[in-house]
Amino acid sequence: MAKIFENIFMEIQERIISTCLEAIEDNSINVDKTFIYAFWSESQIFFNVFFKKDKSVLHYEDLGVSENIIVQVFDLGMDDIVEISELYKDHNKIPPNQYKLIYDNQTHSFDSDYSYDDLKKSKDGPLDIFMNWIDEIASDN
Repeated sequence: MAKIFENIFMEIQERIISTCLEAIEDNSINVDKTFIYAFWSESQIFFNVFFKKDKSVLHYEDLGVSENIIVQVFDLGMDDIVEISELYKDHNKIPPNQYKLIYDNQTHSFDSDYSYDDLKKSKDGPLDIFMNWIDEIASDN
């Protein structure tokens, strides 16, 4: 039986989260939440991750993850975002441009927010959006 769109979409998102968490599994710090931001357009792909532990916002570098592992995570994340966009197109759907995925490491729950803003009319790029999201999460403390 062929997998339906929603199942494949969820599998890819789960793989993204799993990849991001595998990079810190040897780490002695248990993070509370994992925040994943991705941007996709015909001309640009962006992928980055940050974490929250108590009231601190942390990045892979703060957790002692090697540069080689970080690059691998980002490459795999970008590949997964391309796969999502292809999945949408294969099902005659327009893929989102922005993805915000939040994984609660304590409750193992998942939340997501998708946007169809390709930022063509914005003065901000994906890095700006990502940095603003970090600031927003940090200020929520």
